[in-house]
Order: sequence, then structure tokens, then C-alpha cells
Amino acid sequence: MQTTTKKLLASVAVVGTIAAVALFNTSGESASQGTFLAESSNSEQKAVTAFNDFINKHSKNYLTKEEYRARLNIFQTNYNIILKNNEVNKDYKLDTNQFADLSDEEFQKRLGFRASQFDDDEDDELFRGEEQQNVENLKADPMPQSIDWRTQGAVSAIKNQGSCGGCYAFSSADAMEGAYALKNGQLQVFSPQQIIDCSTGYGNAGCGGGLMTNSFNYLKTAKIMTMSSYPYVGNQQQCRYSSSKGVVGVTSFVSVTKNSPSALKQAIQVQPVSIAVAAAGSTFRLYKSGIITSSACGTSLDHAVLLVGYGSQNGQSYWIVKNSWGTTWGESGYVRILDDGKNGAGICGMLQMSSYPKI
Repeated sequence: MQTTTKKLLASVAVVGTIAAVALFNTSGESASQGTFLAESSNSEQKAVTAFNDFINKHSKNYLTKEEYRARLNIFQTNYNIILKNNEVNKDYKLDTNQFADLSDEEFQKRLGFRASQFDDDEDDELFRGEEQQNVENLKADPMPQSIDWRTQGAVSAIKNQGSCGGCYAFSSADAMEGAYALKNGQLQVFSPQQIIDCSTGYGNAGCGGGLMTNSFNYLKTAKIMTMSSYPYVGNQQQCRYSSSKGVVGVTSFVSVTKNSPSALKQAIQVQPVSIAVAAAGSTFRLYKSGIITSSACGTSLDHAVLLVGYGSQNGQSYWIVKNSWGTTWGESGYVRILDDGKNGAGICGMLQMSSYPKI
């Protein structure tokens, strides 16, 4: 019944557009105006067709005609952004992924990195781990041309945080997975839900956001459990931590020197690294493939992810980043971001705040 309703609404939208064109053209308008309207109608029909394909692909369900029209309007705006980008941009492509019908406000609720509540001095204090990265010692070792921890069995499968703003918990759990795998030779899938539920006493706010450093501080007091023993449910619940099922805790965490690509490249030699990015804009939100080279995503940090390596393609150096938005986003859940070698915030702000746990 829902599918029939969706098809009916789509048909009404298309027929209504065509009827409006016919009415306009019989009212004595010039041929040039009629041509312009026909082209506009054709563009709108393509957007409606793409929207219906999007509904089926992502199993969207709109309960009323009003919601359908509102979602269509949002989708059409994003659809036009995608077409414009993909026409002129050869480095990366955008696509109508699962977020293409969400308002900015709805989407931003899924972004759970909360450094913006602090000023710069407080940021420095919050992200200053017990250990500071010793860049000079690290530089003594030559760096390989590329590294990808996925090929070394230190990165688990892509997860999906859903509508919960718990990205910081996913980034933290993923970093713990990498540290554990490299130390013990076995990959365990750890629980972001435990961090969401149990780390509020350390400054995190459940699905309302948090920081990876807060999460590492919590994991100094409680060992992280596996995903199977503490499953993900997508909303904050009462803490159900069981010490008998805890696997490993944090002894300390290392803060990576900010705004330094060489420092981050040195850090990723050690293990996967938790980082923050600016993800609210369409460049990151609607990313499909390629290397993000544009500064359009900005540098205002709002989302937590995991750096798993770096490489190069056709003379362009890039970072390999694991996201927590499922496999339908990006390159099967991953994004590549340009490493331009310059000191500063970096593309999408990814050089500003990075850390990794020691176990």
C-alpha cells in the first residue's frame, strides 16, 4: 500500500508539472518563454524520477503528501548541487545517498563531535593527552609511501551509527580495535554503545555528542566490551557495563601535533588514529567517490571518524578515512581526502584534532 501511495504521489507531481506547462503555453506566451518552461519542466521531471529511484533504493517512507513534497524539495536542491559538482569536478563525485532528503537541521543532529562548545585554549587542554607525540623521534624512521591498516587486519567492517550523534564513540571504539589487533594479533569488534551509555560522567552526552578523548578517559576506568556482548541499539540507554565481559582498557592516549600533516603521517605509522572533520556541508555529506580536494567543506569540526592510512593516485596524495554511516555512503563507507602537505587545518579540517589510545 505504501509503495502504491508513493507511486501515486510521484505521478501526481509529474502530471501536475506537465499540466502547468501546457496551461502556460496556451496562454499566449512567446515561443522562447515556452521553450524555457519546457526545459525547466524536463529538469524537474528528471529530479522527480531520481527521487523515486532514491525512495526505492533507500526504503524511504513518507506518511503524507505534504512530507513527500517537502522531501522532494530538499532532494531537488541536493540533486542540483550534485549535478553541478559532478559536471565540473574531476577529482571527486557526489551522489544521492541516504542523506539527500534530510534538512540541514536533521542531518546536523547526526554529527556528534562537540569541540565547538570550547574555546581554543580549552581545546588544547582537552586534547592534550598524558603523552604528547614525540615528532622528532618519529622522524628518525623513514616513512613508507603508503600505509593501509585495513590490509593488516587492524580495521573492522563499516558500521552505521544511524540517527544517533554518537560518531565519537564509533571513532573511539574503532581506534581501540586497531590498537588491540596490532598488540594481540586478533581483531575484536568493540562496542560504541557502551561508550554512548556509560561515559556521560566523563563529559560525553550520549547521542547528543562527545569527544574521543573523553571516551579514552572513561576507558581508563572500564574495559571496553565487544559489540556482541554490548550490541548497538542507536539511542542512549542505561549503562549495562559488565566488568567480567570487558576486554581491554586504556592506559593513556597520545595527542597528535595539530595542523601538521607530517605529524599525522608519523602517528598513523603506529596505529589507526581518531580524528575530527568538518562534515556538515554537501561536499562531505553527499560524497560518493574520488579524492576530496575542495576547501568547500570548511574547517569547523563536527564529526568524528578514523584515519586508517594514506596513499597516492595520479600524483595526488590522500588520506584514507573510515566513516560510520554505513556502506552506501562514500567508497563503501570510506572517504579519501587530499593531503596537500601544507601545515594548517587541512582539507575538511582533518589536521586539527587527532589522538589515539594506548592499551
